[in-house]
Amino acid sequence: MEHQNLTHLVYITSHKQIGVYSISNLNIDDIYFKGYCIQKNRVITLRADRIIKQFDDLTLAENYAQNIPQDVFYLFDTLLNQQRKEKVTPIYKIGLCFTGFKKAKREELIKLATEFDLRVVESVSGAVDFLIFDKESKTIGPAKLAKAEKLGIKIINDEEFLYMLETGVVPD
Repeated sequence: MEHQNLTHLVYITSHKQIGVYSISNLNIDDIYFKGYCIQKNRVITLRADRIIKQFDDLTLAENYAQNIPQDVFYLFDTLLNQQRKEKVTPIYKIGLCFTGFKKAKREELIKLATEFDLRVVESVSGAVDFLIFDKESKTIGPAKLAKAEKLGIKIINDEEFLYMLETGVVPD
């Protein structure tokens, strides 16, 4: 598959790991950059505030990522530390619904979600953005799945949910 109009993004995760993502079909809004990532061979979503620099040339992007100027790294390090310290109420609260989890794991995930200031609801409705299911469960609520699909709600497993919380990358 040939990719035209590639943009190479130097990006820092919430764990302060720096990498280069080559993106085609890039869509940009105030909060996210979304597009097809060549390295991951799938569509990804990256937080705009964690993009360090954008390049047209992959070699330049990789070189920059390996030799980030100290002042630039310090700026992003400070930003990430500040984001961790302050409890910011987001303008848009993401709605979550969990299905197929045993009670203890469900309670643990709900607690984690609320720590990230996410809204958790019991049933699938238009207020839900993500239906999260237990990857190991054999009893995922079929009614919840059907309703989520009908409403166009994103359905992800618990591993994808945890990855989203850790990195800020929204699963596609």
